[in-house]
Amino acid sequence: MPADYDLVILGGTLEGRMAATRAVGYGARVALVEVPGLFERNQQQRYLLQGLQQLGRGLQQQGVGQLFGLGCAEGKAAGGGLNWAALLEWSAIAAQTQCAHLSADAMSAGGIDVIFEVPERLSRKMVVTTASRRLRSRGIIAAYGLSTDVFDDLLKAQTLPNIVEIWVGGERSVQWAEALSALGAQVLLKTATVLPGWDDAIQGLVRSQLIAKGVQFVEPDAPNSKPPQADVTLKFGTEQSALRLPQWIQSNGRQADDCLEPALTVNRKLQTRHPRVFACGAVLGSSSNASLAQYEVKIALANALFLSKNQVDYSALVHGNCQFARVGCTEVQARKQYGPDIRSWQAMSANSTDLSRAVPQSSYCKLVCLGDRLVGVHLYGEGANDWATSLASAIGQSITSLDDFAGNVSNSQSLGGLIASAVGQAQQRHWQPHAWRRDWAENWFNWRRNR
Repeated sequence: MPADYDLVILGGTLEGRMAATRAVGYGARVALVEVPGLFERNQQQRYLLQGLQQLGRGLQQQGVGQLFGLGCAEGKAAGGGLNWAALLEWSAIAAQTQCAHLSADAMSAGGIDVIFEVPERLSRKMVVTTASRRLRSRGIIAAYGLSTDVFDDLLKAQTLPNIVEIWVGGERSVQWAEALSALGAQVLLKTATVLPGWDDAIQGLVRSQLIAKGVQFVEPDAPNSKPPQADVTLKFGTEQSALRLPQWIQSNGRQADDCLEPALTVNRKLQTRHPRVFACGAVLGSSSNASLAQYEVKIALANALFLSKNQVDYSALVHGNCQFARVGCTEVQARKQYGPDIRSWQAMSANSTDLSRAVPQSSYCKLVCLGDRLVGVHLYGEGANDWATSLASAIGQSITSLDDFAGNVSNSQSLGGLIASAVGQAQQRHWQPHAWRRDWAENWFNWRRNR
């Protein structure tokens, strides 16, 4: 039976709409099926976090001015005068208007069949059934992300919550904890580890910075621990998928089409157990990394629309945000993978002359190398994500490929300056005592002096 569409996307996220616009740009016939309101809820929490971060930076600058006698120091506590309802309204408006090219009207005008209905059934013959439609397709991409229920209480709050409890210590948890505490909320971060899987030094710096901003850490299983009662709890790590696909996509056994499974697993082609069903974005985990989602969209689309031969390679993909970022292996991971020949080069600045914030934030850089080959970059400081992106292409290459980069950095105290310093250390190791270059140079100097 001929297919109606080249691709049906089960969306509701930013990556779902990006996949639809990119696919139709290839000339494919595309249908986008979304749960009504899911995309707007995802976008609103994204812009709410962005708004909190922007307001927090403004308060930091005001705090510096007050420290040196500028402005009035007798105002309300940080966040005390925040119009929470106005901030929620702003985030809702931003969710509907900011990405105009991804609006339903714009996508429909571009040739995408946009259907705001709940997918009720998915058959092995690639037929998606909703309340009013039956869509036959050559391929399907699941990009519906995670349920937004974790933010319900926060979005229903009338004022900025006094006490917010946040679960686990991943990237999202750290960002929300920092943003809410900067505006005066008492944040309880319920976790034993901050940024699990990251470099130890980055973990320590992030934890110290959060404590300095008033975040209180709560051990999840600590006996006799009685933290204050939270007004709002963000239970990260407990979210379910926004949709549930049939279990036959996940298992080899024969299951009824209406037997549902809450999670998806894929191979390196982003392919589920059905060869024509692919997945990308947050539905594969809890990460909200935008660059990761964009990368997975590219791979999933190429495999769904053309030949299924493209595979993901996360080794040179940037993780983190503007304050902390990483590419490649940590030092511990590199030693497990490559053995004892791993060397790391570090540089750090206290940034005590920085007047953009009342409490200076340190900058830190670590380069992990296997011989001369760069295998990992770990950064902490302003603009970390941008610097990591510029270094991602050097992963797997010789450290000498960063010579020009190091020579073009003028501010030695900036994060770029620390990267240049670490690069210099890595290159200087060839000239340490007992290295062959150093021995050769000393012999050369001795011969020339004695001529």
